[in-house]
Amino acid sequence: MTGNLMDSDLDEDQNTNNNNTHCILLQPPLSKRAYGHARKINANSTYWCEDGVMDEDRGEKSRQVLSFYAWWAQYMNDNFSMYKQMEDKISNLKISRTETETETETDGDSKSMSLEELMEKNIFISDHDLKAALRDGFRLFTEEEELDKLDILDLQRFAIESLKLIEEQKDLWYKTSIFVDREKGLRVTATSSCIGTTAIGHLSSQDNLKNRFCYRVRVENFNQPTNDDANNVFQLLGRTWKIIEDREMSEENEDDREFTVNAPNTGVVGKIPVIKPGEAFEYMSSCDLGTQSGTMKGCFHMAIVDDDTECAQVGDPVEAFHASPDKLFELNVAPFRLIAT
Repeated sequence: MTGNLMDSDLDEDQNTNNNNTHCILLQPPLSKRAYGHARKINANSTYWCEDGVMDEDRGEKSRQVLSFYAWWAQYMNDNFSMYKQMEDKISNLKISRTETETETETDGDSKSMSLEELMEKNIFISDHDLKAALRDGFRLFTEEEELDKLDILDLQRFAIESLKLIEEQKDLWYKTSIFVDREKGLRVTATSSCIGTTAIGHLSSQDNLKNRFCYRVRVENFNQPTNDDANNVFQLLGRTWKIIEDREMSEENEDDREFTVNAPNTGVVGKIPVIKPGEAFEYMSSCDLGTQSGTMKGCFHMAIVDDDTECAQVGDPVEAFHASPDKLFELNVAPFRLIAT
């Protein structure tokens, strides 16, 4: 079960996921409380699979995955004391090159990520490295001197929670897409979650209910900040969406229904953000489907702007709306799934 990875160097409909069938994107869960919100964050995500960095120091991979795991586990179940013990040990984790040895030596260059950093971070990693990291975490607490301090039930729960993490992240990854524009240095990650049903108008019968989905989109500018950021600063002006409802089994003679949202000059959730090198913009919104599943895809209408351009709100005067055609471009959002079950 994998997501959809698309690259700007390929044809729009070509799916590069065939090269990433054994990778997974670790990402924070979608929170209903964040619906309608937007934020600027650091573009600090790690994309080992995408960039082909498969042989990087395993210790660094394990540190990042276990830090993410410790945060995720506390987010989902904060009454398990083992997670807090993990935080102190992760920063000192140093993995030997062999699969069978684990050392806990201090690495002066490593440090645990803060809660804020973890909430902002995506990690694109292979299945193999994810499982290896969780094994390393288990070994942290199976050294002889640690076993006397830890209830064996905690180790069992660590194993169970690890499996939950993998399954929940696989479910998110199945409904996630990644598009990379290497020429511009931009990456778009989109994912969705069903949050319930809503009635059409004032009618609340079963026939008039629609499935409501929230979706989270992150636009990352992964260019490196420099003294000269010409052509590397971008403003998001608006969006165009195509929302496709899958036909139901009882509708074999009908085509999939497609709806278009064309809003090239109204930003997203009221914001018209400027995204500088090293920054990311993330927001959550929603859509409704009359079927149990469907797909969203589309693009953001973008402009190359000066580095002193400020973020705007809908209704503000925005100079980029009047930019010359050579400063305007579309940034694709690869298709991502909407699934109610």
